[in-house]
Amino acid sequence: MRDLIILVIGRFVHIVLTFLTIKVATTFLPPSEMAKVYLISSVVAFFSSVLIGPVGLFINRKINVWNSDSRLRRYFNLFFLYLLLCAALTSFLSDVAVSAEWIHIHTDKFVGLMIILASFVALNFNSTCIPSLNIIGFQRSYVVLSVLTALASLALAMFFVTMEDEKSAESWMFGIVCGQLLVGMIGLEVLYGKIPRQGQSPVAADLTLDHYKILFGFAWPVSLGALLGWLQTQSYRFISESEIGLHNLGIFAAGYAIGSGIMAGIESILTSYFQPRLYKDLGNLQSDLQVEVFSRYIGALLPTYFLIGLTLSSMAPELSVLFLGPLYRESANFLLFGVVAEVCRVTASALAMGTHVRMNTRPLLIPTLVGTVTLLFLLTTLTPLMKSHGIGYSLVLAGIVSLVFTYLVSRRAIPIRMPYRALSFAVLSGFVMILLQQYGYDLFRISEYKNIYLTFFSAALLYLPVQLFLIKPYIKA
Repeated sequence: MRDLIILVIGRFVHIVLTFLTIKVATTFLPPSEMAKVYLISSVVAFFSSVLIGPVGLFINRKINVWNSDSRLRRYFNLFFLYLLLCAALTSFLSDVAVSAEWIHIHTDKFVGLMIILASFVALNFNSTCIPSLNIIGFQRSYVVLSVLTALASLALAMFFVTMEDEKSAESWMFGIVCGQLLVGMIGLEVLYGKIPRQGQSPVAADLTLDHYKILFGFAWPVSLGALLGWLQTQSYRFISESEIGLHNLGIFAAGYAIGSGIMAGIESILTSYFQPRLYKDLGNLQSDLQVEVFSRYIGALLPTYFLIGLTLSSMAPELSVLFLGPLYRESANFLLFGVVAEVCRVTASALAMGTHVRMNTRPLLIPTLVGTVTLLFLLTTLTPLMKSHGIGYSLVLAGIVSLVFTYLVSRRAIPIRMPYRALSFAVLSGFVMILLQQYGYDLFRISEYKNIYLTFFSAALLYLPVQLFLIKPYIKA
């Protein structure tokens, strides 16, 4: 319980700082500049998810074994060499894509490519060193460094952007990169101070062709799935920009990012606690015991995702006022799209862990492929007709399709014991919150007192007891 409290408080502070960063960014930067931030971030996310993410998942699966065998430091050294090679590949391919006009980042080519390269290195360096501390059992160090990353990134971004008369996306992102890299270096020092040293033989001496085959067999389906997942969640920024323009893209992406970002933050809190437990409990368990461990994992996560999604839906207008600058009031129209699409994504992600339990991730290609094809079809159909709303409906419908197919393929990999009773209670409680937020003020004749603070207080009053009831059995388990 103490570890969970530390993680929840730390991740909550980190999420608050993340949304404070969005608030400050949307206060300083106009929608057209925010659109550039989102476009460049999408390029970085593409290469990170395809090249680094699959290897990172493999490391997470093996990290405790390597640590106990005193091999972790040498494998990390090899990973950092791989990161530099991927950075060079990212720089080359980005240059090709921009030069060929396959993508448009709407900034000076050299400056844009340098930001992409620096952001790729800083993001993946930071997100490898610091989360690893959590997985090997050093939650406090993980929490402190995660919060420090957000603080340093925000402070440096504000410093660089305020030095300009005309606020630019480039200066903002340069500050974010500096913060990630600075704290990432601290994180590496802390990590290496906590893991055992090993002998002087080179890391390659431990590796054979069979090791690389195992890694490749695990990683390539995840990598291909990540590519399709990126197409499903972020490609709309490039596809639709020519249809709706930079300004409207910034408005839509800001509102959508608030809804999806809150859900992603909640997912990070839960997985920061439950995913290391999942990996630790799995060990070398037999098949039937793996089913039990996986059932506890989805039982803890899925009802919470649905409850929070409905809670956020009940106060969408207030969230946009709280988290976005005054130039982004129209973004409230798109926040709900982000919530619903992200609930689908995080639910699918939890179910997909069943294939990771079995160390067979290839089936995940099917739902991501179907979801991607669905999105691309809907974007080309609905965006010309409905503009920004067409993008929102396309993302939500594609997310639902992908979730359904993820459930079907995961069920073939491992028996899924869905927590139907807890899900029903979460959905019912969520709809009660929506009704009370919509009609409760009139019912209790306090409409004249309604404001953003009362909305958040009443939502918390309704949400917290239900959340505690849902998750408490899994904290004890």
